[in-house]
Amino acid sequence: MKIKKFLWLLLILCTVGVLVCSFSSCEETIQQDETHTDETEPPMEDDKVAKVVVLLGQSNMEGESYKTLLRDKGVSKTKYEEYLRGYPNVQISYCVPWNPAQSSRNCFIPTTIGLGGQDNRFGPEVGIAEYLSNEGYESVFLVKYSYGGTKLSTNWRSPSSGGKTGELYTGAVQYVLNAMSVLEEMGYYPVIEAICWMQGESDSDSSEENANNYYDLQKNFIADLRKDLAYYGNSNGIGFVDAGISDCSLWKYHEIINDAKYRISQEDDLVSYFSTIDNKLEYMSEPSYGADIAHFDCMSEIKLGYLFGENLQRYLDRDN
Repeated sequence: MKIKKFLWLLLILCTVGVLVCSFSSCEETIQQDETHTDETEPPMEDDKVAKVVVLLGQSNMEGESYKTLLRDKGVSKTKYEEYLRGYPNVQISYCVPWNPAQSSRNCFIPTTIGLGGQDNRFGPEVGIAEYLSNEGYESVFLVKYSYGGTKLSTNWRSPSSGGKTGELYTGAVQYVLNAMSVLEEMGYYPVIEAICWMQGESDSDSSEENANNYYDLQKNFIADLRKDLAYYGNSNGIGFVDAGISDCSLWKYHEIINDAKYRISQEDDLVSYFSTIDNKLEYMSEPSYGADIAHFDCMSEIKLGYLFGENLQRYLDRDN
């Protein structure tokens, strides 16, 4: 009799131990599993598929628009409170490498304002989330990795461009793969539908050579990202939504950069391009004590998100 009780106690202790060891916090960085194969896996339920959109770029992607100015620009109290609550159907995992405080620590949280370079700023993720919510999308997950004042020619340089691979390219790929592992731990089947890219300002500010090289660098960048993220990519290919840079006087060679972006979109069926100039995004009036002309004003940052959202629909509506 005592032996039976001992065995039951041992069984209970072992079970508890397994449960404790199996627990995984989303704050821990999950390393990419290198044992993935192409073997057929059991199909997941449709409602467990996570449509993933990756957000990459420099400061206008990172977010330097002031959330506190939204009310001054005519955003209603109700809408502002909606932005503060966030959008639970469009969640985000984000990281600003230069500011460790601005990170979701590998967790996915409702997309809200305050997830920019500082906690009083925001990027296009808010407009994206609002647009997709208005269109009725569910289970969309954003993964944002951004760093202001950085170049495609160096910081974001991808392996196919030769030379030293940029630290932000390497960091972004690892961050996205970690996020996919987090979604898997949450019980989802993650599928990367598209990448949104808001970058080019720093490649257009001083060097005409950098600007002239942008076309080749970005073609390589897109190809390398698709290759490195292919395991989680949509079977029809990973889309790429590219935003043109503004005509701010700081960006001396903006026409060369935007022409490169447009040309790539004409050559690649899975690349979409829109002009922030033609769409009249503004950068001249905020803050009031001295305009920060390098960054979009708050309402234009919301509009930037809407433009990304509109272009994302063609990728989000595909079969997986």
